[in-house]
Amino acid sequence: MTTPQTPDNWDNIKILPDKDNLIRFTAERIVRIASATLEVNDRFSIALAGGSTPEPVYRMLGDTFTDTLDWSRIHIFFGDERCVPPDHDESNYKMVKATLLDHIAIPTENIHRIKGEDDPQAAAEAYAKELESFFANEEGMFDLNLLGMGGDAHTASLFPGTPAVHEKDALMIAHHVEAKGNLWRISQTFPTILQSGNIMFLVSGEGKAEALKHVIEGDYEPDTYPSQVIVHSDHQHIIWAIDQAAASELS
Repeated sequence: MTTPQTPDNWDNIKILPDKDNLIRFTAERIVRIASATLEVNDRFSIALAGGSTPEPVYRMLGDTFTDTLDWSRIHIFFGDERCVPPDHDESNYKMVKATLLDHIAIPTENIHRIKGEDDPQAAAEAYAKELESFFANEEGMFDLNLLGMGGDAHTASLFPGTPAVHEKDALMIAHHVEAKGNLWRISQTFPTILQSGNIMFLVSGEGKAEALKHVIEGDYEPDTYPSQVIVHSDHQHIIWAIDQAAASELS
């Protein structure tokens, strides 16, 4: 097990004064990573997070940066999805479509939706096969995996105290989560996340401050603080974008 990287020894923690600055920093960092990738590769792939924190980031990408990137060379995936139809208010896809996809010139085939309306297990297996096919000739997977973090330290629908935290083999899983709506969810696993070229956490709000302190500075307790799995990994390209409220408990 590697030593967790803390604010004292890790340059990739960026603390922004407020949520507005956090949103702009995150959008600009996504554009920077995408632009740098497209300078050397034919395409750029990103896995998007759901939730309220990244929503304004997608809105900014679809507004301010509409013409900045060559969206025809960008492939959009989803890190997790609730098992609901794509037009349901709980659908991550619906939120991303309204804030980003409807505002950019991206080919339909570049949008890789998790089919939350299908049988959960079948949908998870189908998405895993899609990932295997798309990244067949590459060492890793997504160029950038954008993650949120909940006040209970979950990320990508990988909640505390669930077997999902310890999944080692599957790329995608379907599991029933009582928290946050009592729904079936389809999610990437930690092994999938850790195959990403870059991982970026987006954390906002005082309500996440205590959990964030445990995740970054606390003893390793992944069943209680699932996001620690990433912090304690060997991954070399993890970015934390945090507003001052969420960072208020850090040393």
